[in-house]
Amino acid sequence: MFATLQLTIPAVRTLVLPKIHSVEELETVTDAIEAFGRAKGTIHFVATIESARALHNIGTIAAWRSVYGPEKGGELKALLVTPSTPPAVITGYSPCFTS
Repeated sequence: MFATLQLTIPAVRTLVLPKIHSVEELETVTDAIEAFGRAKGTIHFVATIESARALHNIGTIAAWRSVYGPEKGGELKALLVTPSTPPAVITGYSPCFTS
């Protein structure tokens, strides 16, 4: 309930979504945003890639678009590959570290 109310505040523009393994998790979030509404503006998502399964699905995760469009369902803006991701699986991907 608290998180739902926060989405109606225009200052909330970006959500960092932990442990995204597949597009199904993104669909769950976008369904909730569409159902509860948004005061104004597009909400952006940063999906964290924290597992081998997520790396396996990184192509479909990166290509994901909300079926409701960016204004009603949000928009994926970035992928964050975390240090906990198994290093042997990261070949070809550059992790993004923030401080």
